[in-house]
Amino acid sequence: MAYIDWLISVAFSMYMIRHQIGGTKHIPQISFEVVGSTGNIYETVIGKVPTCNCPDVIFRKTQCKHICFVLSAMNVPRQLMYQRSFLPSELREMLAVLSLKRTLDTTTLTSAGKRGPIEDECPICFHDFETDKKTTWCQSCGSNFHKACFKKWEATMDASHTVVRCLYW
Repeated sequence: MAYIDWLISVAFSMYMIRHQIGGTKHIPQISFEVVGSTGNIYETVIGKVPTCNCPDVIFRKTQCKHICFVLSAMNVPRQLMYQRSFLPSELREMLAVLSLKRTLDTTTLTSAGKRGPIEDECPICFHDFETDKKTTWCQSCGSNFHKACFKKWEATMDASHTVVRCLYW
């Protein structure tokens, strides 16, 4: 347990840049691209057996900080974070929570050109907004981001030759 707690604590400098839902209706699978402070991008897949293409998982066969970050960002109950595999019912519940969170995020969007209220959490790092951290916002949808998170996300998009666009569109 202490190891997982440590992994969660070091995951604070990570950012989620993209996710995709796949698998089947009965056994969903969600793929995430996670970037850390070094700029490396890892694909983390939450499925029946969570995987990641980072060295910790490939060579050491251990649970990695990227998997812990994604599970934490998905608001997975703490007791599930310690599991090495998930039941289909647990995966469907995770997907339902993620879909609900996404729906709530998009329903709070403002009309173009208006900044929304700074509340809840940054959609890139999934940490709460704090008064001592600078924020920026999307002029398309009004969503707020930590300025450092947006810069990291923007740099990652530029490096992969992907157009920087609104996270929600």
